[in-house]
Amino acid sequence: MKTCLKCGAQFSDTAQFCNNCGFKDIQFCPECGKPRTPGSLFCTGCGRKYYTAPEGEAAPAAPAPEAAPAPAAEAVPAAPAPVTEVAPVAEVTPAPEAAPAPVTEVTPVEPIAPAPVTEVIPAAPAEAAPTAPVAPAAEVMPPVPAAPAAPAAPVATPGAPAAAAPAKKKFPIVPVIIGGVALMAAAGVAVFFIATTPSRKYKAAVKAYDEGNYAEAAAGFEAAGNFQDAKERAEEANTVLHYENGKKAFDDGDFEKAKEEFKAAGKYKDAKDRLAESETAGHYAKGVSLSSSDPDAAIAEFEQAVDYKDAKDKLFELLVSQGDKALAAEDFDKAAAYYQKAGNFKDVSDKLKNVLYEEGVKAVNDKKYDKAIEFFKTAGDYKDSAEQIQKCYYELGAASEAGNDLNAAVGYYTSAGNYKNAAEKVKELYYKQAEAAASEGDSKKAASLFAQAGNYKDAATKVKELYYKLGIDALGQKDYDSAADYLKLAGDYKDAQTKAKEAYYNKAKSLLEAKDYTKAAEYLTLAGNYKDSKTLLGDMVYTQAIDALKNGSFSQAKTLFETCGKYKFAPDLAKACDGEAQLAAGNVEDAWTNGYSKVSAKAKVSGFDVQGRRTYCAAKYNLEKVSGDWTAKSNNVYVWNITKYSFGRYKRKYYLTNLAPNQYVTVEYTDNGNNTFNITITASFVRYTTPALGGASYLTVTKTLTNQKKFPTSVKLNGNTTLKYKNGAYTISFSRNTKSGRVKNQYRSTVSFRKA
Repeated sequence: MKTCLKCGAQFSDTAQFCNNCGFKDIQFCPECGKPRTPGSLFCTGCGRKYYTAPEGEAAPAAPAPEAAPAPAAEAVPAAPAPVTEVAPVAEVTPAPEAAPAPVTEVTPVEPIAPAPVTEVIPAAPAEAAPTAPVAPAAEVMPPVPAAPAAPAAPVATPGAPAAAAPAKKKFPIVPVIIGGVALMAAAGVAVFFIATTPSRKYKAAVKAYDEGNYAEAAAGFEAAGNFQDAKERAEEANTVLHYENGKKAFDDGDFEKAKEEFKAAGKYKDAKDRLAESETAGHYAKGVSLSSSDPDAAIAEFEQAVDYKDAKDKLFELLVSQGDKALAAEDFDKAAAYYQKAGNFKDVSDKLKNVLYEEGVKAVNDKKYDKAIEFFKTAGDYKDSAEQIQKCYYELGAASEAGNDLNAAVGYYTSAGNYKNAAEKVKELYYKQAEAAASEGDSKKAASLFAQAGNYKDAATKVKELYYKLGIDALGQKDYDSAADYLKLAGDYKDAQTKAKEAYYNKAKSLLEAKDYTKAAEYLTLAGNYKDSKTLLGDMVYTQAIDALKNGSFSQAKTLFETCGKYKFAPDLAKACDGEAQLAAGNVEDAWTNGYSKVSAKAKVSGFDVQGRRTYCAAKYNLEKVSGDWTAKSNNVYVWNITKYSFGRYKRKYYLTNLAPNQYVTVEYTDNGNNTFNITITASFVRYTTPALGGASYLTVTKTLTNQKKFPTSVKLNGNTTLKYKNGAYTISFSRNTKSGRVKNQYRSTVSFRKA
């Protein structure tokens, strides 16, 4: 047995419809055949909607068991009472046989629970007794031809007292009751068929849909009205119908109709894509039909379908064909337009270049040189296009020269390159322009033009002559910059270079007066050996360098000292600048090794103590080396006891040679800022203080040296203890002698230290 997906009733495994509600058993999608997931509303394969009971409709309950007759209530006049089963009437005279009623053929339907049939019974007279209960009616069946009525027993009236059996010929009420029962049965069948008509139409529509008869299905669902989801299914069927009609129209080549149908199909499946395809296919079909009669119109259609089938090839063929026709008719513009379009699909460069070249030739013949140049440029390397371009420029130059537009002529002749005598024409025209400028008194312009004339005639000499004149004029006007520039351009003309140095020298002196030493130095350098330029430069720069050194501008000072060359102590002071810069950065070692150690002991300068700074730098460098913590690396401590007798000398020695722990030297210093230092030394070491063996003890000493200019190599820590520094190591020496009678004691201690 299967369970209905709509109402939950059980029905046969082989049945297609539910016996209870008529719902079709959809275990597989009727669209794509994918098995249905129980409870799902839509197919997971194609998205088709499964149809279920409308929201709120309950599944029909199973038929209730037949109830026992209930005691009848008192009859109410004119109120219809439900009639169920009518008891057979006994011994009734047979009625005449009725003609059979026509039977209307109907679509078989599943059994439906019979609806209760209500019989209207005429109101009983006031004096009549209540009728007796009536038994339930039998199941109503479809109408069949009437048969002769069987004898019926009298029908008891509910509530009436039992009476003796009536005489056989006295039963006037029986025909009425039997006729009423027949009428009620017929009415029940009619109600049944009327009630089931939407269901039958819905089921017929489902069957038509599943068989692919979408037009019939749509009509059926529409006829089913509001039954279940008939409206939604009618809409779906119409959508599918439009889609299928579109497919058929497309296959038949009726693309306009296909577009209409696919558009009506909306978002169904790939209708949107099929709509676009129909539009493209329509353009393609029009292009094919117009290819012979109207090629331009066909080209427009193929352009709308360029990626469809072989549209690109057909479009290319038409464009080339039309281009060839235009070329044959010498309509070069149109031919070029066709070929350029065709070039978007395949290579037609040679055809296009040929057209452009011919257009250029035609333009040359018409003396439209500007237009010809454009055609030849577009033609690229086709034939002699490059030479034709030069020819056009040359002709334009000649025309401009004839019109006395020399500037334009120069431009055109220059563009003409080496065509004919174009290069000489350029020089000639520059020379002419230069002569004109010179005659107008514009020496600057004339000089520039003569320079561009190159070696034409005496242009080179004219250039120098004019620049010399310009330089001398500027020198007289104290425009030293312009004078120097012009005179340098004058080259070897007369004394132009000497005059240029004079201009630089005068410029430098004016800057010195303005105390712009940096710029003045630049011009004095350019002036070279003119007059006292070098002396002025040395004094001026040297003074600037010393000022920079004093102000702490060590980089600038060094540059200026280097500019002075070997002037006075400039090389030494340049190294002093390095030393000062390194000291300022805290690099004491570099300050000495790469700076002040290379400064001569004779170097001196007013206002800056070079030698004092040199000594200070050396002291600071040495202090960095000797400062810090030092630890003992060896010790030699001993005492001699010497006793003198008449018969000779006797000695006893006590030694401590093993390294004793906790022996150290610490050196610290502070910079006083005036080239001096304060130095603090702390030393702790072992010594003997008694003659007996084992009399060794520690002595700790602190010594401060103030205003030291350098670190001393020997420091007396106390009366008999000396600290010495040599070759990167400290040594402490302790010595003491004592004498008592004939006994003399000598105490000696030596401890060496190394950097911790």
